[in-house]
Amino acid sequence: MRIYFLSKKTAALQVGGIYVGIIDCFERFVEIDTTENLLVEITPEDISSLPIKFILCESFFDNPPENVSLFFFQGDVMISVDSFERKNKEKIVIKQEKTNGGVITLYNCGSIQLSIENELGFFIQRLDSDFFDAEIESASLNGQQLIVVSKHHSKGYNLIILSKSGKELYKGSVKNYNFNNTFNVEIEFFDHAKHTAKIEFDLENDKFFIKKYSVSKEISNFTEEVLPYAFFQEVLLGGNVAEFLCEELAPSQNKIKKYLGDFIDVAPPPSTVCLSLDCKNVVGLIYKQNDNSYKIKFYRLEIENMKICNIQPI
Repeated sequence: MRIYFLSKKTAALQVGGIYVGIIDCFERFVEIDTTENLLVEITPEDISSLPIKFILCESFFDNPPENVSLFFFQGDVMISVDSFERKNKEKIVIKQEKTNGGVITLYNCGSIQLSIENELGFFIQRLDSDFFDAEIESASLNGQQLIVVSKHHSKGYNLIILSKSGKELYKGSVKNYNFNNTFNVEIEFFDHAKHTAKIEFDLENDKFFIKKYSVSKEISNFTEEVLPYAFFQEVLLGGNVAEFLCEELAPSQNKIKKYLGDFIDVAPPPSTVCLSLDCKNVVGLIYKQNDNSYKIKFYRLEIENMKICNIQPI
């Protein structure tokens, strides 16, 4: 099996005790016989962080660690290291707030965690490292108390909204957000068309549902190389798909999303896939299988006069 390795932070890769090389955000692969149950060790460049170790076996592929994501495609798999735990696991309180949701404590214990203590009990939520030194506040919607954890950055906020019992109700990166009888977000997508979505959520039975949704874009003209990605991003965000389609395919515009299924992101095919496959107008669609396991399906577009006339799975 061809195993691809990615890491959000620069790290050294060892497989079966043999040093393979450095991995980072650029894909690198190794041909591995997974029946040999080889030990994989990924050691971060940052000496204050712990290495990740696992055995490449069936149980790993069924249940990877929390900080590792798996992407399956065409008989191969991509292993992406999302974060590394820190060596110092002494509990360091970063921030503590008393809100209507209870006593909320943000702390570092090898990883960033949030504890919630109130009349319902004691709950712990693990957070991404991006939420270090986040702000904690409370909000109320439809009579339900919510805990809002936000981290401001140059393009907006990383945001998590939890119920009083620690259930994650919303997570994402937003440009702006507010509570005004409903929960409202504005999201900037840094895609080829520079989409912006405005979404209004209501809350019922510990679950947000979309009440209103609108999407706009800044760019409408694309090169032939970019057009396939722009098209699938338009489908994903519920935009104006018809403008991408040829006259024969335009009547089927409302069926395309159902045909493609519930994909969550768009990605180029790995470079090595293109060695055995003509990747012109080929795009990968990512489908979530469970918490940190995904499947990638590839589709080829037939394009005539900058209009899409056919969508074929590969």
